[in-house]
Amino acid sequence: MEENNGSITIDDVEYKLTDLSQECIAELDSLQFCLKKLDQLNYEIAAITTAKNAYAMQLQSLLPKDTAAH
Repeated sequence: MEENNGSITIDDVEYKLTDLSQECIAELDSLQFCLKKLDQLNYEIAAITTAKNAYAMQLQSLLPKDTAAH
């Protein structure tokens, strides 16, 4: 989905925004909101995963080395 100059391309079909109904515009806005939110959440997931890995590595370095009892 690509938007520019008063038109939007969806599935390789270009639509003029002025030709779309208000309901269609509302659905498009909702879809764009969801896509932006998913992008934000993916960035958060990446940051939290990086932090989790760092904590796990630090924990491994702090664990006693001579007691390997399971």
